[in-house]
Amino acid sequence: MKKLILPALTILSISASTANAATYTIDYQQSNNPFSNNGQYSAVTIDSEIYDGTFYAGGFHLTNDALGQFIAFCIEVTQALKNGQEYAIVAKPFTDAVLGNVENLFNTSFDSVVDNVTSAAFQVAMWEIVEDTSIGLDLGSGTFSAVDAKTSGGSVLATAQGFLDGLNDTPTSMFDIDFLLSPDSQDVVTARRLDNPTPVPLPASGLLLLSAAGLIVVKRKKS
Repeated sequence: MKKLILPALTILSISASTANAATYTIDYQQSNNPFSNNGQYSAVTIDSEIYDGTFYAGGFHLTNDALGQFIAFCIEVTQALKNGQEYAIVAKPFTDAVLGNVENLFNTSFDSVVDNVTSAAFQVAMWEIVEDTSIGLDLGSGTFSAVDAKTSGGSVLATAQGFLDGLNDTPTSMFDIDFLLSPDSQDVVTARRLDNPTPVPLPASGLLLLSAAGLIVVKRKKS
């Protein structure tokens, strides 16, 4: 029987950058389901230098007493997302080029996340940005690639590539980006909306989203 686990994408050691940062205990909104019963996600098959397999990609529904309830996107696939772990907010865990692409992804595409396909596509695009930094943002090649698993309502892969191709389009909203990192759990990204062209309920902290993925079938690749 194949083991059900949750993924992460290892990108850096956070010990030095978070040593003096305030920490937050992050919990699932529903103790046994990080996606929640109403979550938006879809199965996607990925291939990277570290892991390959079929993942549930989409928004985690998380909560913290100070931050309120929020949604999160995964930026780490070598570590499992665990309930009730300590996180620190870190401003710059990537290069400036990667940070700019993450911000542009939120600014140009997050308003398009409305269902399972677009939520999973946003996560896949995020993985491509943080994982494949050498030869451009192409889901069909490089150190990270993806193919659709079974989906309904459209192609996750085609939608994700569209998000990546549109990173330099005119923003539909503006977001300020923060990263939540943990030595013991999957790292995630969150954004605070700076403008509000359409009514969106905001947590008191202004944290709108944090999204991630759950790995259902995964294997470590042989070196």
